[in-house]
Amino acid sequence: MFIDKVPEGQFLHWDPQVVRNAVTLIEDYKSFTESALSTYPANLQDTLRQAGRTQVMKNIGTMLERAQSFYEEPTRSWTEQAEDARKAKATNAREVGPLFIKLLKGMDSVGVALCILVFENYC
Repeated sequence: MFIDKVPEGQFLHWDPQVVRNAVTLIEDYKSFTESALSTYPANLQDTLRQAGRTQVMKNIGTMLERAQSFYEEPTRSWTEQAEDARKAKATNAREVGPLFIKLLKGMDSVGVALCILVFENYC
């Protein structure tokens, strides 16, 4: 299950490769809709586009669930362990931040609703 709020006393780590795979999935879907979709009969194109969008949305949601890992925050902020945790969080944010921007832009360009993926319980 996708967790949209980091539990108290923990920090979130994103698996960059899984996020990259989600970006690739969006790029592949966009490429399909821009080129290969037109090779199908006209009366099927809208149905295929909608079915593809729905499946991509589900797959991205599943990928983002798998990309999340939670770790316990160190209890003492001045320890070497706490410093290592801060460095790990910063490194992870630098790596996955641009990937998430690319993912969100790609999702927007193909009409995949972020609201449905992340906030489905609130929309």
